[in-house]
Amino acid sequence: MNRQILLDKLEKGKILYKVHCSSCHGIYTKGVEGIPNFTKIQIDNYHMTALIGMDPINHAVAKKMSTEQVDQVISFLRFRTVTK
Repeated sequence: MNRQILLDKLEKGKILYKVHCSSCHGIYTKGVEGIPNFTKIQIDNYHMTALIGMDPINHAVAKKMSTEQVDQVISFLRFRTVTK
């Protein structure tokens, strides 16, 4: 993947996380302190349940996002976890 395309995807994921996820998953602040330390397994589970709608109560917000937007948030979380 082209570096700029990846950076754009991660930035979109960061913004979507702030808008849709941060109210339940920590207060979003500058830097990494405001985002919980999700494990790879947690990220995989969030991704799966968001895409197939298995958790409509806890992650109903994912239904408000497109598949592409969910992928952007998950990519942001994966990259953040790898680089931390």
